[in-house]
Amino acid sequence: MDSPSFRSLFTYVKSEYTNTVCYPPRHLIFNAFKTAKFDDLKIVIVGQDPYIKENEAVGLSFSVPKTTKCPPSLRQIYNALDNDKDIDFSMPKPLHGDLTRWANQGVFLLNAILTVRKGLSNSH
Repeated sequence: MDSPSFRSLFTYVKSEYTNTVCYPPRHLIFNAFKTAKFDDLKIVIVGQDPYIKENEAVGLSFSVPKTTKCPPSLRQIYNALDNDKDIDFSMPKPLHGDLTRWANQGVFLLNAILTVRKGLSNSH
């Protein structure tokens, strides 16, 4: 964390959050690391980058707040799990996209890129 490249990255992300709208909110950037307990990890799911719309990105890949419409990417995951006869899974009712419970049960929901500019995938 003392390397010049890390300091440069930190300065860049700090500037982005100061000068543009970015997601997830600052306090949720490391949410995946805060929510999942490494001693209890069972599964790692890596997403691309955070959702790019307001009230979607929460620092857990594929997860959105319960009050936000379930995104198509998460619906595909739910459908794949629901169709797998070897596991016991049923979609949440009512349908929502909050995966905090998964993270608390040992699913590490990490985005490959932790932050993004509003409306611009792969912007960081």
